Amino acid sequence: MNRPYILRCSSTFAKENLLVGGGVLEVAEERRVRGAVERHYRLRQDRAVIGSEVVRTLTAEDHWQACATAMTALLAEFTTYLDRGRADPVADRVGYRQHALWLSPAELEELIGEMRAAIAP
Repeated sequence: MNRPYILRCSSTFAKENLLVGGGVLEVAEERRVRGAVERHYRLRQDRAVIGSEVVRTLTAEDHWQACATAMTALLAEFTTYLDRGRADPVADRVGYRQHALWLSPAELEELIGEMRAAIAP
């Protein structure tokens, strides 16, 4: 069974190595800084998706861990935005809301398709 590995490493370095080794991150730039190697990474969009066939095999704990990881990333990005010093959520149209949608399966598929077309490369 090909299950995604939920990162439970104690160091950023170990997580970085797992993501690079798994092909999720790739080195975008590398340079020497005072004898050390500084690397800048980019996300490989084509490798950063867990397919539905794998999602079906996840346990409840795996789903909880994946959701917690996604929310942690979202909070980190929002914190970075706010810490810029010039954040203006109203002008930047930044918001956080939760809405309930009552859609048929066909309507849901249409909505997901439109959202992917708008935000996916």
